[in-house]
Amino acid sequence: MAVVCEGDSLTYAELDERVDAVAAMLAMAGVVPGDRVVWLGQNCHRWLEILVAAGRIGATLCSLSWRQPAAELGQITADLAPRVIVWQERELKELVDAVAPQALGAEWIQHDGVGPDGYEARVHAAAGASRPAHVENPDDPVLAMVVASATNDNPVALLSHRNLLIPALVLGPLQHIDASTVNLASAPLFHIAALFSILPTFQFRGTNVMVGRPDPERLCAAVEQYRCTHAYLVRPTAEAMLAIARERPVDLSSLRSNLDLPGWTDLVARDDSPWGRRTGGYGQTETNMAVLSALGRADASSTSGCAAPYAEVRIVDAAERECGVDELGEIVVRGPSVHRGYWNRPALNMHRFRGGWWHTGDLGRRDRDGSISFVSPMGRMLKSGAENIYATEVERCLSEHAAVAEAAVLGIPDEVWIQRVMAVIVLADGVVAGPELEAELTAHCRVRLAPYKIARQFHFQHVSLPRAGSEIDYDELDRVHGGGNYPGAGTRST
Repeated sequence: MAVVCEGDSLTYAELDERVDAVAAMLAMAGVVPGDRVVWLGQNCHRWLEILVAAGRIGATLCSLSWRQPAAELGQITADLAPRVIVWQERELKELVDAVAPQALGAEWIQHDGVGPDGYEARVHAAAGASRPAHVENPDDPVLAMVVASATNDNPVALLSHRNLLIPALVLGPLQHIDASTVNLASAPLFHIAALFSILPTFQFRGTNVMVGRPDPERLCAAVEQYRCTHAYLVRPTAEAMLAIARERPVDLSSLRSNLDLPGWTDLVARDDSPWGRRTGGYGQTETNMAVLSALGRADASSTSGCAAPYAEVRIVDAAERECGVDELGEIVVRGPSVHRGYWNRPALNMHRFRGGWWHTGDLGRRDRDGSISFVSPMGRMLKSGAENIYATEVERCLSEHAAVAEAAVLGIPDEVWIQRVMAVIVLADGVVAGPELEAELTAHCRVRLAPYKIARQFHFQHVSLPRAGSEIDYDELDRVHGGGNYPGAGTRST
């Protein structure tokens, strides 16, 4: 079987026939090469057939998050200007109604609807019709995904056929995925991580068992019924499944997992694949998995490893020069896994792709053995003389001291050095501020940081740092403490 979904099942031959029918249906709805087709629904085999059908006629499937606020979702939909929106009524009707006014000109097709206008009726009517002739280009966008942004402008990454298929060829063998694989596909389809097992399973002719959302009862039932071997499960979901197994007998023995959860390991099979032994690495929606722990040293962390075979990865300074071993810099990537750019963001694309490399906006370092480690998002950059200083690195160092509950690092304008480093410190309970503490923190940083990165000024307080949502409000801290003169302030990466 190619896919199983709520009792429906399709062989690969049957799926291929349906894909042609879906492609013809989309064409009948006016979809032409370059158009966007939005999926606003939970996990379903129809998403997979629309993805392949869109590729056959030169369109792009946009997976939108049904967990996103309606106002943001409406803005994204208006920006995408889709020709067709395939939507789900069950559990999502209220959200869809709120988004609909922003989707002017789009044709809505209810994928779980019945009657002549429903998805299945349209596919049946299009069966046997010829789809438009289209020569597929492996670099044409076929999937679009909204990415996280510090500026909350919701850029949409355009992923090509090549972006999706080449990483899947590597990730499949690393996970021991083959034609015998039964993959439990419950991770939301608007997350790139969901594709790490779905696409390799599809490419290596295994079976994808689609479950609408990660409901633990439904997941346990699916594993038992279909003997699922693979799944992308986060720890809280596994804990919920474990709680069910403690209430009644649940056979999860076919499932391979490396989650180190007491009681869980007694229920599942050990995942001895390279991916199972060292899961993860580093990547973005825009790059897929650019660094793989499974290809790194034996003790690699979940955010360290070696560059994937399809990705060139460098660590560079602000002048685009290669950083030395253990030197902090920005992670930049190029290769066939890097997306085609953001939809409708030409200026941002030009900035992020400068020099032919995708600038991730993340800090990393290359270790002596050649492996690469992700450190943190870059955040703001300071400058002291000719030296660049990433605030997040200094904050992390300060936060390791027992006296520090929170730390924020600012750049104070300096006529000679451009900026000098100031640290705003929220003290741990019972800690007393004073010159002795300043000296202690300076000594703590001196053995961990280069001298120019060490704070020259301190402000101690017992109240929490100001917040803008969940993030530290650096603009407010700059206003209160006189920060400013940041280099490249108008072009910082999101």
